Amino acid sequence: MLNQLLSFIFSLISLIIPTNKKVYIFGSWFGEKYNDNSKYLYEYILENHPEIKAYWFTREKKVFEHLKRERKPVLYGVSINSICLHLVAFVVFYTVSFNKDLMGPFTNKKTIKFNLWHGSPMKKIGLDVIRSGVGLKESLVVSHIDSRFRRLVKKCFRGIYKKATLKRELILSSSAEISECLKTAFGLNDKQVMLAGYPKLDHFFKSDEYITGKLLYAPTYRGDYNSELDILTEFGFELKKIEDWLERENLELDIKLHPANRLPSEVEEKINDSCRVNLLEVDDIYEVLNLYEYVITDFSSIFFDALAIGKKVILAPFGIDSYLENDRELYFNVGELFPYDKSYDWVELIENFKGYKKLCQIEEARLFYNYADGESSKRIMEMLGKIDK
Repeated sequence: MLNQLLSFIFSLISLIIPTNKKVYIFGSWFGEKYNDNSKYLYEYILENHPEIKAYWFTREKKVFEHLKRERKPVLYGVSINSICLHLVAFVVFYTVSFNKDLMGPFTNKKTIKFNLWHGSPMKKIGLDVIRSGVGLKESLVVSHIDSRFRRLVKKCFRGIYKKATLKRELILSSSAEISECLKTAFGLNDKQVMLAGYPKLDHFFKSDEYITGKLLYAPTYRGDYNSELDILTEFGFELKKIEDWLERENLELDIKLHPANRLPSEVEEKINDSCRVNLLEVDDIYEVLNLYEYVITDFSSIFFDALAIGKKVILAPFGIDSYLENDRELYFNVGELFPYDKSYDWVELIENFKGYKKLCQIEEARLFYNYADGESSKRIMEMLGKIDK
């Protein structure tokens, strides 16, 4: 509720403060990471648009120091400079949360809030989660309480509320199919959805090199955020059997869990001693996604991203019944997304892998990613250039 109060106060202040069309601010993943669509668009602008004053905002000191060493413009935490720049920014970009990726409450009400999001959703998100009633989390309940505060303010200050809370919100989409999901999830209209493709995928269309026999397993998160979860053992992952299979097939497996989940320490220790299975430590999977011949996932948006860049993608719906009941409903039918033999645990995946070697590009992939040209960042800048002209 404090954020809502600060936002309202600074919205009033911003009525007399103009925005600067040359100031752009970027943030990602609660202000803690330097990754995702925000990172790649930020770097594109630094390289191609010297007339723009682009800044990265972070609350993480390691990210701040990293960007300072690279001599990239960066804002660190709550400071007078950060507040002033948020108040004059023409557009701010984020991938998870406007308030948490950036200094949302301090942003000018005339500023464009551009949600680059972090992937095409297979599982339901935002308002669609509330409507479904499955997977409701505390954060959504808090958002509902905050909305009651907004209604109270609106009732008491009808005249200035409309001016002070005028929304200029946009969201990035990869296709018309995905746009429909985003509109219902975020309560947006057609004009607010920018169909341009994802900056984080642009560099993959310039090279299709990969390492033969290299596999990535990248599942979506389950349960609570920042929770410990043995998502491997639960679905039949026995390290010795997995190693024997990888040895026979001359394969190597990297595992990258969602940032919201972590493995038990004893499981991590066993895998760290393996010569065929690795726990991937990179913060940004999109720096290395090109290296893999196969991508194995469940209900993660990486399914669509890997399809878009031509990877052999295995949709392994481990624990789908439990997931649909306790975590999230899905926007799409798994059988239609992956018209091949389904593997519901690691034992079945090993048995079915011979067939997966023959995987070809699924025609439906074009429904979920319309631009395979590596120019998404360029398109976004062209769209922004037309605003307010």
